Amino acid sequence: EAVAEARAGLARLEEDVEPGDFNLGTGKVQLADHLASVGETAEALALVDAGLALLTARLAPDHSEVLGAQMIRARILARAGRTGEALTLARTASGQFERSMFDLAASETERIALSRVLPTAFADQIEIALAAGSAEDALHGAQLFLLSELAVPNARITAAAIARSQGLADQVAALEQAREEAANRARALTRAQADGSADAADLTVALTAAQAKADAAQAALHSAFPGYTALARPHVPTLAELQAVLGEREMLVLPLALPERAVTLAVTRTGVIWDSAPLAPPALAALAARVQDSARQTGSFDSEAAHALFRAVFPGVVGAALTQADRLVFPASGYLARLSPALLLSAPLGADQSLADAAYLVRTHAVR
Repeated sequence: EAVAEARAGLARLEEDVEPGDFNLGTGKVQLADHLASVGETAEALALVDAGLALLTARLAPDHSEVLGAQMIRARILARAGRTGEALTLARTASGQFERSMFDLAASETERIALSRVLPTAFADQIEIALAAGSAEDALHGAQLFLLSELAVPNARITAAAIARSQGLADQVAALEQAREEAANRARALTRAQADGSADAADLTVALTAAQAKADAAQAALHSAFPGYTALARPHVPTLAELQAVLGEREMLVLPLALPERAVTLAVTRTGVIWDSAPLAPPALAALAARVQDSARQTGSFDSEAAHALFRAVFPGVVGAALTQADRLVFPASGYLARLSPALLLSAPLGADQSLADAAYLVRTHAVR
């Protein structure tokens, strides 16, 4: 049904727009994604390549539509068993997404627009890396996926406040003004492209100039305050860096609510393991909400949800590896962000068992 609707939508689009319109490229890529999901990988690859050709002819190489289409192509390649090619392409596209996310010259408007596509892009990177057997790539994608949407803006706000305290208020204001000007130019160009306006070429030149001005303002602030960039950009540690700070029996647990399943990566000083549970994000959110809400009410703790959530967070080999760890470290984001993992139950509550004797995770492991 989804494939039929996508085909019909593309047919309508072909009737309504000019042959070279980039929106046709988007339609072809979306149909390709649907086709791949039902196993039609050959047709899907042909369509996604045709869509990418249209997109790259009209949009900048780092445009989110182009990068998103590249990630979809990588996903299709992975489904076709071509995981090596898929991982290479995913690294390129997700790397550009990461640079865009951490672009200090980007406006808040640009960052909000990116926030709509970044979770899917990084989720794709994780799935493709796992299929290709690359723990390092999966871990990097997992950290980016888990970065709170407030993490980067908060870091920038802190850095700007420190810069102002150093007498650099004018430089901070110049950067913020340049960001907003570039965002306005980008919005105008998007509208012109969508309308097929002849002004698009001039607006492209104006956007390039505005982005250059923002880059120059950022460089000026960095020159006056070299620590600004480090303060304003969250660091994403490598696998080796993470393992170096973990103790002998310590485990970093990264629960991920990916679009089609729950995946958990677990990092120790000696390696990385992962496993998954067949739960989509809404189901995970519902379980977490049940545990959180019931924990606030004396005597009505939802032990069933607490155990179901434990099995989602520690599926298969990850759960089995708990015997090799005494201390568990969780991120401050993700579907457990508002819930202490200490409340998870490693075993169901017995019929005659009181909550005081329940198998809370904190009884066997230190949790932080």
